[in-house]
Amino acid sequence: MLTFRCRRSGGRAEGSGCSWQDGFGYPAAQGGAEPFFGHNVTETGFGENTWRHNVPLLGWVLGAGVLLWLGTTGLVLLSFRNPRKPHARTPAVKGLGFEEVRFPTKGGKMLYGWFVPADGEPEKRSVLILVHGWGRNVERMLPYMPFLHQAGYHLLTFDARGHGSSDRDGYSTVLKFAEDIRAAVNYLETRPEVDAGRLGVLGLSIGGAASILATAWDERLRAAVTVGAFAHPADVMRDSFSRFFLPYIPVGWTVLKFVEWRVGRSLDSIAPENAIRQRSFPVLLIHGEADRVVPVEHARRLHQSANRDNVELWIQPGRGHSNCHLEPGFDGRVVGFFDTHMAELDTVAETSAGGQGARA
Repeated sequence: MLTFRCRRSGGRAEGSGCSWQDGFGYPAAQGGAEPFFGHNVTETGFGENTWRHNVPLLGWVLGAGVLLWLGTTGLVLLSFRNPRKPHARTPAVKGLGFEEVRFPTKGGKMLYGWFVPADGEPEKRSVLILVHGWGRNVERMLPYMPFLHQAGYHLLTFDARGHGSSDRDGYSTVLKFAEDIRAAVNYLETRPEVDAGRLGVLGLSIGGAASILATAWDERLRAAVTVGAFAHPADVMRDSFSRFFLPYIPVGWTVLKFVEWRVGRSLDSIAPENAIRQRSFPVLLIHGEADRVVPVEHARRLHQSANRDNVELWIQPGRGHSNCHLEPGFDGRVVGFFDTHMAELDTVAETSAGGQGARA
């Protein structure tokens, strides 16, 4: 193998002292040449045609690399567009009466939902807002309705923007889900049968993460239950890149920056593990230990970040991302959590008014 060596004088390489040497340090034959991309190089430098022929080749290589990078990034972004599928069943299949409703959210968009009134005489009652996950719709919340309705709560569930029968609005994000939850709160304040001072929220997956954001930012929401919520959106996206063997640099990094640009905020500013520190509120974090979509470590991080006086962590062995509600005792624990924290509000009201507060 030939190497190109130069003698130095005063820290500068002397052109006339440069030559090719073989692997033993002996000078190569005069005029010897070392191939470079198929072209000869003389002892004083590269052949005059080398760069002229190879710069275009390098340009094609770089161009192909950029196209591959942009194409892969584009495909990843397309994969983040949630499927949009209207519901096929209604609360009627559970024997529940309901009202189809529509109400506005940010950007002038309209949300579709169901209001399920509690049984009994019309009166102001507590309301639980039920929030589905990414790519789902109101139908996903049907398994939760019977036991929460039986506990005496009004219920409201809705299709988040870009889902089900609600308006489209570009890419779905945890911020948009949180904004839609707050829009639901605004809507509930207009209904006479609702006690707007006692509102809770139960959310699944991204809906659970958004429930933390909305409750941290809006004091009208008193308590939250989450199932499979993530701690930070960037970490969920990085996990997705790893599952599909996509390099973080440059594809993953580009996707994250694009998302931040579209959201108009840094992902740190909308991370549930950061928001949960901003206000102390009761929260029950439920997570399947075998969850492969949002690893259980996210629940532990949320628990570490929250005010320990108000947070409960329930990790279910063997459960995954979408079956935690099948765990024995699930109904009772969720109802007990909401009953406890709604009852605390009644106690405060009784003390302040010196009278009796009605429990929903």
